[in-house]
Amino acid sequence: MGVNPINKRIEKIKKELYTTVHILDALKLVWSSGPKLVIANYTLILLLATLPLLTLYLMKLIIDALTDGLALGVLAEALFSQVLILIAGVLSIALVLLVARLISGLIQEYQSQLIVDKVYALLHQKSMRVELDFYESPQTHDTMHRALNEALNKPSTVASSLSQVMHSALSLGAVAILLFTFHWVLI
Repeated sequence: MGVNPINKRIEKIKKELYTTVHILDALKLVWSSGPKLVIANYTLILLLATLPLLTLYLMKLIIDALTDGLALGVLAEALFSQVLILIAGVLSIALVLLVARLISGLIQEYQSQLIVDKVYALLHQKSMRVELDFYESPQTHDTMHRALNEALNKPSTVASSLSQVMHSALSLGAVAILLFTFHWVLI
């Protein structure tokens, strides 16, 4: 007999709910590390996700201005100054992106350290609540040692992954909006 498709679907839903609960726990942990840092970081991520598209749009305007000027056979000073302004805009955006990446990296590093400190504090609180018999077993001692070792890397990885997911989602949305403004059939 084969596996019941309803049972397979129920198991899949259970796994998805389990994953969702852990994602929500991760979000709570990141938020509790410093709400102002989270807001600042996600604001910078929004900026980093949308500004490259503005650069693409300015590049399009530069190419359009040059092709229109060449098609008319005119490379007037007005066209040259317009192109220079657009190029200055592209360079300004590149500079803003560079500074935003630097600040975002610093915020993420600081936030990761705060999250690690919070996880260490939680582990310390939990370890003080357990009975001393807990530490007499080599298996439980190893479990605690592993938890302390993983507390250094896992929380910062989770925070970084959440930031990357948000950046990717915002970039995808911004590209969809940009394509929609050019022509809705492209989407």
